[in-house]
Amino acid sequence: MLGFDQKPILAMFDSCCGGIIPAHIDDFDFNKAPYLARTYACTYCKQCSLYTWEVAYERHVFENMMRKHHKDMHLVHDARVVKKDKAGLVQQVQLKSRKGSALISGKQMYSLLNEVKSFHFDMQKKAGMIVVSGRGFGHHLGLCQWGARQMVREGCDYKQILRYYYPETYFIKIL
Repeated sequence: MLGFDQKPILAMFDSCCGGIIPAHIDDFDFNKAPYLARTYACTYCKQCSLYTWEVAYERHVFENMMRKHHKDMHLVHDARVVKKDKAGLVQQVQLKSRKGSALISGKQMYSLLNEVKSFHFDMQKKAGMIVVSGRGFGHHLGLCQWGARQMVREGCDYKQILRYYYPETYFIKIL
């Protein structure tokens, strides 16, 4: 079993990390899982189709989705990311409508927009559409599945892959 401090690890993984440096993520307690605080970006998943993505919403469709969170959000004319953490993950989005503006957390926005694949995204208004573009697919912690696949293609064995994604871990026996 893969371990740290003589205990099994929390072996988190995502589909494609998008090259995000996990140690820069603000809202994860790395004291409980220091091996997830990788201080370097994964470069192996860059060829994956999920590394970068984009989705466009017609304004009225976007408004309907936002009303699930803010009932008075009518005629939304702009949506912008206003705060990110050091890793580039969205902390806060500002919605502007004729009735004023509202702030929504990045996590809330992610949960409202099913096609958004990760917390690393930007938003802009283009020709009556709200366009969301981002990197990665998942939460950006632990093993990147597409990155590990590429490492295998390049000749890495499972031990090299696990050391890369879970630094300072080692194999332990559980009795």
